[in-house]
Amino acid sequence: MTNPLRTKSATAKVTEHEYQLLEAAAKARGLTTSEWCREVLLAGLNSSPAGQINSEQTASTDMAILSELFGVRMLLLNLLYPVGRGESLTTEKVEAIVSRVDAEKVPAAIECLKQNAKRRN
Repeated sequence: MTNPLRTKSATAKVTEHEYQLLEAAAKARGLTTSEWCREVLLAGLNSSPAGQINSEQTASTDMAILSELFGVRMLLLNLLYPVGRGESLTTEKVEAIVSRVDAEKVPAAIECLKQNAKRRN
C-alpha cells in the first residue's frame, strides 16, 4: 500500500520560546520539527474515541500529573536537605514529610498554574 501524498497543512502560531521547545522535543526523537508535530497531532487525534478530545478529562489528567511531579519534587527536597545536613531520618520524620507533601502538592500545582496564567496575560 502506498502512502498518499500530504497536500494539506495544519499550522499554529507559537512564540520563539515555544518553537525552541518543539525543536528540542523533535531533536530528542531524531525527527524534524514538522515530523514530530505531525506525529503528536495524529497521536492526539487517535488517542480519544472517535477523535473527540475530551478537554475536561485532559485537564484533569494534566493536573494529576503536575500534582504528582510537584509531590516528587517536594519529597526529594524535603528528604535531601536533612540528609545533606547530616541529620538522620527516622520513620516518623519520613512519614510526616510524606503526609505534608500529600497535603501540599495539589495547592502547589494550582498556584503554579495561576502564576503561569498571569505571566501569559
